[in-house]
Amino acid sequence: MKNLVFVVFVLFFSNCASSKFAQKDNVNSFEFSRTSCYGKCPAYDVKIVNDSIFYYGKIYVSRKGAYKAVGGRELFKKLITEAQHSHFFEMPNTFPPNGGVIPDLPSANVKFVTKSLVKEVKYNHEGPPNLIKFLSYIDKQLDSVKWEKVIKQ
Repeated sequence: MKNLVFVVFVLFFSNCASSKFAQKDNVNSFEFSRTSCYGKCPAYDVKIVNDSIFYYGKIYVSRKGAYKAVGGRELFKKLITEAQHSHFFEMPNTFPPNGGVIPDLPSANVKFVTKSLVKEVKYNHEGPPNLIKFLSYIDKQLDSVKWEKVIKQ
């Protein structure tokens, strides 16, 4: 009986925490990455901090190297709204949930961070349609950003 009460408490608390996170306005950062595969999969990293957006293209992308842009707050608002519609904050932290990653498939990692909470989902395969749609939404939003190449000095 104690175990049942504990499980119910943990489930209730985790649901409350995710809903508080999704409603919180003072989000500190957003991170997104796509990893390479054994084929020609694009690999890049993106980070939004305050109003700045940072991009680093690795392989099979049109923008290789470091780029930056402004408009991070507005982009973040769009991403958090779509994340809520996609039920991102209620998803398991890994796909597939059993952890059986296939190394030659590309992966995607999405992470929202606040001062008190972190929600990260790592996707390799077997994700629900709403996660796949959310990942595609992120890609489309990043394509519309006006990137500026970072030049080393």
